[in-house]
Amino acid sequence: MDRQRVMPMLTAVIRRREAHNPLSPSAKSRWLIVWDMQFNVLECTELAPHTDLVEVMRTAAQCRTSEGWCVESDARFGSFFCHRDGVRILIAISAADPATTTGAGPAWHEPCPTCGE
Repeated sequence: MDRQRVMPMLTAVIRRREAHNPLSPSAKSRWLIVWDMQFNVLECTELAPHTDLVEVMRTAAQCRTSEGWCVESDARFGSFFCHRDGVRILIAISAADPATTTGAGPAWHEPCPTCGE
C-alpha cells in the first residue's frame, strides 16, 4: 500500500483524547480535601456544582502560604502538596465524597484487617 492510502485509514482509527481539565466547572458537587501522607482526611469542604475550581485552588494555596506553608507547585492538575515544619499534606479537588466508603482509592479503603490502620 502506498502512504497516501494508509495515512487516512490510520487517522480514522486513532482516537484523539481531549485534554482533561480537573478544574473545569462541573454540574456535580466536588470536594476540597486535605490529606496527610497516609491519606487520612484532615479537612473536607463540599463545593457546590458549577463552583470556580481554579479560584478555589488559588485561594487554598494563598491561605496555606499565609499560614507559613510552602506550596510545592501550582494546582493546574487539581492538587498540590505543601509542607511546613516537617509535615507534608496534599490538597486536592475530588469528585468523590470522602465520607462515603467506596473502595475507590487510598482515602476510602477500609481499615487494615490485621492492624486496624
